[in-house]
Amino acid sequence: MNVYHVSLSCEQEQTLLEMYHFAKKRRLRQRAHMVLLSNQGYCQKEVAKIVCTSYPTARHYIHAYAVYGLAALYDSDIPGRPAQLAGWQFNRIDQWLSESPRKLGYNQSNWTARLMRYHIKRTFGICLSGETVRRVIHRVGYTLVRPRHNNDHLVDEAEKKKQ
Repeated sequence: MNVYHVSLSCEQEQTLLEMYHFAKKRRLRQRAHMVLLSNQGYCQKEVAKIVCTSYPTARHYIHAYAVYGLAALYDSDIPGRPAQLAGWQFNRIDQWLSESPRKLGYNQSNWTARLMRYHIKRTFGICLSGETVRRVIHRVGYTLVRPRHNNDHLVDEAEKKKQ
């Protein structure tokens, strides 16, 4: 089936216009635009030129819309790397962060990304990068803050020397 133009009903055109104006994903907006242009009488080569895409891409999505409808414009799920931590492990990390590292036997008052990375490796046997640990800490709802050193004792010594 070779589709040169798509004829849209008023409802379909309205749906595609809303998708073109308000969809969050650029690719979805672009595909809706291609179908709308085809409905306006532009040939597939002109549509490709207007939307700045290749002719085969424009032809594919106009044809797919004619055959499958609106669902053809959406991307299928793109699989990514599986998560290294399970949900219950995030809960444990949240518990650890709410407590002092001293309760777990560390000689530190505050959690650092390096210390949390070490503790995750020791407890779960999962080796995460420092950046991944920072993202996990942020996802759980905490932020890492660099400790501020109190240099008041140096100021006191300088004042004593002046006197």
